[in-house]
Amino acid sequence: MSRFLLILALSFLFSIPSAISQDRSCGMNHGELQLLTERLIENKKLVAESSNLRSSEILYIPLKFHIMATSAGFGGINEEEILQQVCRLNEDYFDQEVQFFVEGEFNYINNTAAYEDPRSAAGQLQLSNGKNQNFGRANIFICLAAGDIPNVGPSAGFYSPQSDWIVVRISDVSSSNETLTHELGHFFSLQHTFAGWDFSPYDPSMHSNPAPSETPSPYNPRPTENMDRTGNCKNCETAGDRLCDTNPDYLLSQSFSSGNCDYNGQILDPCGVLVVPPKENYMSYFFGCDQVFSQGQKDLIRADITKRLNQEGTLNRTFKPDNTNPVVDPVVAVNPAMGEVLDYNFNVHFEWEPVPNATKYILDVDRFSSFNTANQRVFTGTNGAEIFDLKADTKYFWRVYAYNEVSGCLGWSESFEFTTGEGATSTVGIPSIADWQVDPNPVLSGNQITIQISVQNNLDAEINVTDITGRHLIKTSERLRSGSNSISLNTQNLQQGIYIVSIQTKEGILSEKLIINN
Repeated sequence: MSRFLLILALSFLFSIPSAISQDRSCGMNHGELQLLTERLIENKKLVAESSNLRSSEILYIPLKFHIMATSAGFGGINEEEILQQVCRLNEDYFDQEVQFFVEGEFNYINNTAAYEDPRSAAGQLQLSNGKNQNFGRANIFICLAAGDIPNVGPSAGFYSPQSDWIVVRISDVSSSNETLTHELGHFFSLQHTFAGWDFSPYDPSMHSNPAPSETPSPYNPRPTENMDRTGNCKNCETAGDRLCDTNPDYLLSQSFSSGNCDYNGQILDPCGVLVVPPKENYMSYFFGCDQVFSQGQKDLIRADITKRLNQEGTLNRTFKPDNTNPVVDPVVAVNPAMGEVLDYNFNVHFEWEPVPNATKYILDVDRFSSFNTANQRVFTGTNGAEIFDLKADTKYFWRVYAYNEVSGCLGWSESFEFTTGEGATSTVGIPSIADWQVDPNPVLSGNQITIQISVQNNLDAEINVTDITGRHLIKTSERLRSGSNSISLNTQNLQQGIYIVSIQTKEGILSEKLIINN
């Protein structure tokens, strides 16, 4: 696995003079690392006292992703990148019987201050509000930046023990990136393998060889970890990351690695033994390695999860994924068919065959097959959706992303194409429904709307009101009787904007645009 954890700006770090103190490493400051150490020590005690932390049961960890954007709603990460990142997390933690899932809907926060600087006072307020509404999950905020390391440069992400949330910058979220794997390690109380050297990496021009007996950190220096694991020099329980199955590090990657998982240093520990740093460990800063967690780290992760689920409730054990089976079958288009020429362009109905194990879908529609222009995106829990107001006599492309809360690895379907005509609406609908309308439409916010439905025979239906991202805001199940039916819905919780009212039955789905005015 490639290591893309760009936590430190490597090109600057080696040249920092000793007189300059840094208060950031991995985006974490000294106070946060101290709190992390305290939690790690508590978890070590739990590991020592418990004999049943491990079991064959898979623990499902709920993740709440907050997509940060500017106040105008621009710049946020694409949702599919998050789904691919979760696939990577589940790969990296699979051998621990730990799997992550996207709990509920994505949370969208449009605030420029938080998007650009989550460490700012305004940013902290937005993050705090987001987490307070989503307690019991691992809250992950994806921002443009994750804060700067003073005198060094930008960090890729950080975990805040005080706030118990993770911040990751957009450029470090993908299926090929291990930044979030690393930050979740901190979330579960793991320290860096080079703990104690976080703020002053070993520099051959500054430090002795053998290494000094105490770390040169400007904050509470601690004993330098030795290579010895059995003799008189053994101090791995109290030095470094306090684990004896990870070798000492001294942040040697900064001076003796070119970023390709190589190491050319000949640094001795204080007892004169050659240091062999743990290059293939997720909590190191060596890049380009096939990374792993050590058994000691896995035990601490399990202990922390146990504490969070049982004692603290910081992970709500009642949250369960909607489906744990993988989504692997391709999407098969039904409507519009490949290359179809429609005779209408308003209220186009899209449909595809249900994908086994998929519980959620993303529909993209665009005039270009790159899907990087002003594409329309709809989130739905069914195998169909409506798109309004497409241009007449225009070629369009559409694709579908099928997933569930655990499995979003399949990716986008192939691209399907069709051409619109110039007509009022799609003829695809529900045969048993003769007519329906939403009245009034537009409607003033807070007022009631009435859905009039004429059906030919008794019919079970689900009425949904969603926003343009597919987020369900109103949902009701109805038994429609043969003849005319009136269903009243209150719009008091709907702000000014455009919404979709849909009727779904076993025969299909019908949708209409609803406009809310102030």
